Amino acid sequence: GYCFVKFTDLKTTKQALHDSGRYTIHGKKITFEKARQGAKEVVSDQNCWFCLSNPNLEKDLIVRLLDEVYIALDKGPIVDGHMLVVPIGHFPCTMALPPNVLDDMDRALNLALRAFEKHPLGHHNLLIYERYARLTAGVSHMQLQVVPFRHDAKRLSETFVTYTRQKKYRFFQLGKDESLDMFVKPQEFYYYLEIRCSNEERMRYLFVIDAETSRGLGREFMRKIVCDILELESKLNWKDCVLDDQAKSRTVSEHKALFKAAE
Repeated sequence: GYCFVKFTDLKTTKQALHDSGRYTIHGKKITFEKARQGAKEVVSDQNCWFCLSNPNLEKDLIVRLLDEVYIALDKGPIVDGHMLVVPIGHFPCTMALPPNVLDDMDRALNLALRAFEKHPLGHHNLLIYERYARLTAGVSHMQLQVVPFRHDAKRLSETFVTYTRQKKYRFFQLGKDESLDMFVKPQEFYYYLEIRCSNEERMRYLFVIDAETSRGLGREFMRKIVCDILELESKLNWKDCVLDDQAKSRTVSEHKALFKAAE
């Protein structure tokens, strides 16, 4: 069975979502799901890897909870500090996010920029990407992959453009005031990449695709591009990059401290 619960404050609500599946009544797990906030949001799925209501979600990777999103370290990081920015609500892509969630996603990315200014390795820029492709119905939960880097941002942008042209991937650069919904039609999918700098400069690229093309490019299409342009080809398979428990615990603690200091 199920019921609706109205919590007295936002802090308690987020804690309930975080603790979903941790406790039981008469042998059955108690799970919480965030109520729908609009027509474009999909009801949370217990099988979704990214819903806080999923009792199997690896919540020990979460380093920061905001009002509408959470920030978690990637399970198989490309570099130290590779993380995910994920809406708490179950949305399929950026275009489906309501304004308050979009604002919180942007807040999380800017918080990450400030946090990595203090990173021991000196990461000052972010490479951000999103894959919106055909997946199992109802389980497509958008997230932004965030990879900090130390390279010169403009040079990395040039490397990306050269690489995608050579591969004949039809990415094009978005103008300052252009948004995804200006180019992506209903029933279309896309890959998005952004280079965001500490000086507030942003370079954004979009590749619009149909369902058949999205299946052909594979699940790790964007990860391969990122690994190639960062010259980290050995990091392509995330399973080869999984941290052991001791390293994971240390890394999570370090990044929680970085984000706390960046507030």
